[in-house]
Amino acid sequence: MPYQRTPTDLTLTVLDTATIYEGPTTVYRYDLPGHGITEGWATDAVIDQIQELLNTSWPNCVIEIDAQPSIIELLEQPLSDHGVRIRRRKEQHKKENNTADHTEDITKPISALRRALNAQEQTRRGRHQKISRRIEPLYIAMALVICIVGAVAWWSTDAALNSDDTKVAVGESKASEQAAASATTSAPIHLAGDMIAEHERIRVTLPRGYVLALKPNDPSTVVATGPDPELRILLSAEPIDAADPPLIHQEIRNTIDLDPALSLREDRLAKNVPVLAYQETPDDGSTIAWWAWVENKHLFSVGCHSKTAQKVAHKAACRKAAETVHIKQ
Repeated sequence: MPYQRTPTDLTLTVLDTATIYEGPTTVYRYDLPGHGITEGWATDAVIDQIQELLNTSWPNCVIEIDAQPSIIELLEQPLSDHGVRIRRRKEQHKKENNTADHTEDITKPISALRRALNAQEQTRRGRHQKISRRIEPLYIAMALVICIVGAVAWWSTDAALNSDDTKVAVGESKASEQAAASATTSAPIHLAGDMIAEHERIRVTLPRGYVLALKPNDPSTVVATGPDPELRILLSAEPIDAADPPLIHQEIRNTIDLDPALSLREDRLAKNVPVLAYQETPDDGSTIAWWAWVENKHLFSVGCHSKTAQKVAHKAACRKAAETVHIKQ
């Protein structure tokens, strides 16, 4: 009798530097890497993420895990203790078809992702720096603008954004294909739709295929890159517990008035708070459209950095990021 596949509520893919959760929503957790499960500090957070995604169906659910056998064993016991049913993806596919060729077809996308991740890690170099000392809340806005504006000449060094200790979100994306292109000739992977990406406290919705990387020596700024090599999205959230939002906006305006590369622009976001929009024109010919606003005791800043003129697709991706970025509670 052929094997009857049991419906899966969520698929968990564990890579060396990321975990991918495919359920009611797809979430990429690059702050919960596979080695974190091996070392023990990420296991509880991985289970919490699964529980959050499955919501009311937890723990009466079936989870399929695609990972190294040693990692699956580390996850099986705590999940089973909650009453969750576990299935190992590769073993299951072998049972269904009992053919090596089909198993290879099933696992090829994940193998390509791992190659992409490894290729990307080998090219990561830290270069750009930002002022990191603590400043008075009154001047946070000015410091944030000056520091981000000073880190714009990156088009000539595309591989220099990430440091060796950066945690990266890895999805089935064209961005990953590009990273792997120099190391493999595997067929490209493309999935449409949006994804939720997280980096420590920051959560944002982006078009599928984007990769997040923490800027070197800058714990407050995350850079999103995706299928279009001419676009990068900068995300920053600075705590400002004691600062006055109108005063922060004024400091940003003062900085814009003093810098010939900056100019105010008319643009609105779907926000319930005032948003300041401005344009930056660096000497390298690129353009950056910025949004800045104060919300939930944080100064948010989102920069849409295009290598040349901004395209409609650039604006759409950046607007999605700006309107959805928030601090995880």
